[in-house]
Amino acid sequence: AFDKEAECPRFLKELIKGGVGDEDTILIQKWMGLALLGDNAPQRFLILDGQAGGGKSTLIRIIREIVGSQNVYQLRTQHLGDRFELFRYIGKTLLIGSDVSGRFLTHKYAHVIKSLVGGDPLSGEGKNKNGCFDIKGNFNIIISCNTRLKVLLEDDIGAWKRRLLIVRYVKPPPKKPIPDFDVQLVEKEGSGILNWALEGLQKALADIDESGNLRLSQEQERRVDALLA
Repeated sequence: AFDKEAECPRFLKELIKGGVGDEDTILIQKWMGLALLGDNAPQRFLILDGQAGGGKSTLIRIIREIVGSQNVYQLRTQHLGDRFELFRYIGKTLLIGSDVSGRFLTHKYAHVIKSLVGGDPLSGEGKNKNGCFDIKGNFNIIISCNTRLKVLLEDDIGAWKRRLLIVRYVKPPPKKPIPDFDVQLVEKEGSGILNWALEGLQKALADIDESGNLRLSQEQERRVDALLA
């Protein structure tokens, strides 16, 4: 429920800032605001990589709850070339690839992700249904991985560079994991997390108004360049 006074101290201190630095905290906040809105104006997707046990999966489960599970579907790069896969995305706004392997973006159909976030018109075919269904590639996408991903570039480095955002988990994981931490945070601080995402949306839209894209730090730009090198 919306409560303009609500805050989320444990979410920020223990989950977000316990895993990433200040610049990445802001980037997560901006991206989460856009995911909440259901619009991908910057035409980028977010990768969370690094330390296992740092809170990546917990964050993704919380984002799923805040956005609404009915608006979410699993991203499976190995099936993006299948006849019926895109049909499953109709009515969804957020696609999630959680705890993927390091080769997730090397499947031969991984390039379709660029269209899924880039505003391209796509067609989905439904099983036992007549005709095709048009989809606009305006999805928000988040991927988590415990290792550094590799990308099947296909001589298209520029397009991948324009699409990628990377948040790296480098801080040590908590010594004592909290079971069902995502459930606890949503129950106790869900309204505060919603407010935090709404603040992130304001920051994201301000960036887009100013430059047409999300503002990134030099380190965040460097990560993308290093992945594509």
